[in-house]
Amino acid sequence: WSPDQPDQIHMARAPLARAAEPGAYEKYDNGRFGPPGLGGASTPVIRRPEPVAQSIFAANASVSYNTYLGRYLATFDASRGFYATTSPDGLTWDAPRQIFAYPQPHDQVDPGNTWYSYASLISPGELTNLYTGRDGYLYYARGVQQRAGHRLVRRAFHIRKGNGVDDPRAARSYAAPTSLTLRPQEERQLPSGGLWICSGDIQFRRPDGSVEALYDDKSDTGLVVGINATGRGVVVAPFGAACEAIDPNGVSPAASIDAAVRQALAKGCLGGCKQVDVLMIDGDGPSTVQDGRGTGP
Repeated sequence: WSPDQPDQIHMARAPLARAAEPGAYEKYDNGRFGPPGLGGASTPVIRRPEPVAQSIFAANASVSYNTYLGRYLATFDASRGFYATTSPDGLTWDAPRQIFAYPQPHDQVDPGNTWYSYASLISPGELTNLYTGRDGYLYYARGVQQRAGHRLVRRAFHIRKGNGVDDPRAARSYAAPTSLTLRPQEERQLPSGGLWICSGDIQFRRPDGSVEALYDDKSDTGLVVGINATGRGVVVAPFGAACEAIDPNGVSPAASIDAAVRQALAKGCLGGCKQVDVLMIDGDGPSTVQDGRGTGP
């Protein structure tokens, strides 16, 4: 809480291996990272909602990656209520929208008035609070000024795109990446929203932590994996791989898989493919179906 200027929400970063070191952080300032986290200058990435004379401040941010929107989602406090905003990268945020109005603004709370703060979104279907989905709960504190300490309460939330309806134009504006190229030993979480096809030797880590090692020690076999992604499965590529989302309005999944198999048979194996296996995986379920496909050139 700043004593001499309106509070807004800023960004700092550090290398993951040094995240526990206070001196490792650098702040985001005027379009670049650079100033030191301790004492350096910075500009806010989430500013006070309009009209700023009523919102007064923006604080207590809770940030998650929302698998339904394919964007980062932040909730925060202002003087008049809780607000939410989304971003594709954590730096550029939409104009905040109010999602909960206080009966008395923070700057007008008197003894005996109920007050609210510390908004956080939790989706029980996700593994941690770092991810949210279309549905879940808004958790927050409710107290009575100078009469009772604050307690944890919650209410359900449901996300709708567009103007209160599932607008396909809004859905496209929130589109997640449609292709991923993984370097050796890289791991990536597949955005939700349908079928992904991965070519190459991979491991697939499910939301429950179980891992499927989908490769062997033969240089003349290939693999094409179709994954119904839920936004929670992770692909690990020991030797590198490529994954591509299937457009539901384009070529059929079967045709896309056949094309990936043909490509693997032609040039996808280190020793020249003699066989390509196809596996279909439910992103949450335990079952796989394996199908051997033909011989290569």
